[in-house]
Amino acid sequence: MAEKDNRFKLSWSSLQRFELCKQKNYLVSQGLSAPGKDVRNFLAGTVVDSVQKSWLENPYGKMLDLVDSHFEKVVTNYQEKNTIKWRNKNDKKKIYDICCTATVELQPILEARILPYEYEPAKRFYETVKIKKPDGNVEEIILRGEFDLLVKDPSDNRFIVWDLKTTADNDYWKKSLGQLVFYDLVIISMFGQPPKKSGFIQPLCDEQVKEFYFTNEDRVQMWGRINAMMQAEWQGDHEPKKDNTGCSFCEVVHCCSKFNRKLFK
Repeated sequence: MAEKDNRFKLSWSSLQRFELCKQKNYLVSQGLSAPGKDVRNFLAGTVVDSVQKSWLENPYGKMLDLVDSHFEKVVTNYQEKNTIKWRNKNDKKKIYDICCTATVELQPILEARILPYEYEPAKRFYETVKIKKPDGNVEEIILRGEFDLLVKDPSDNRFIVWDLKTTADNDYWKKSLGQLVFYDLVIISMFGQPPKKSGFIQPLCDEQVKEFYFTNEDRVQMWGRINAMMQAEWQGDHEPKKDNTGCSFCEVVHCCSKFNRKLFK
């Protein structure tokens, strides 16, 4: 039997959650999320991710032809574990249509940007890095997650990281840019040098491909965010955020210390 890895695991999503609310991140990490979370807003992205992975494993024919089977599979899997709250009787069809449009727009991008190179879709990573504790000792932690697309340019053996976004919001990338910097650090740890470039593939936006080249200053700032999360973790700082924005929809509100304290006053 394999020995359990007790090193702290940190992902981009957990870092985002920590920066939103330390208490929420801690309770979610303890498996205390309430069942029945509404996952409607994640449906289109999950379907298109699934179609992309499947098509890139055997890149022939039309991606559009894969949407039906992947859509129903994702819906079924989601409904077994969570809840999909359709907004109206036409909402399911609306999301299905979004998936179809996204795949039609996505295929020529993949044919031009991915197929000419070596690539691996849905590449998971579990990377060991070292970080200094408050007492001065150095401890190993794990950066984990998944690259939507990891591409290798054989001309110089350098890597390119692409992240797929199924959104029509032309400004959504601004909220997600830190994700690519996080991935940049992972690539450096894995291969000893930063990516050749990183970018978002966003087939439903006006600018369908956005490329980025990060600086050492960007990397230092991201390490600072990771360090802040780890320092709080080591100090047992799991305080809830001060304001209540979004708390009524939080999946761990039922066990949040902020609301439990109020309950028994």
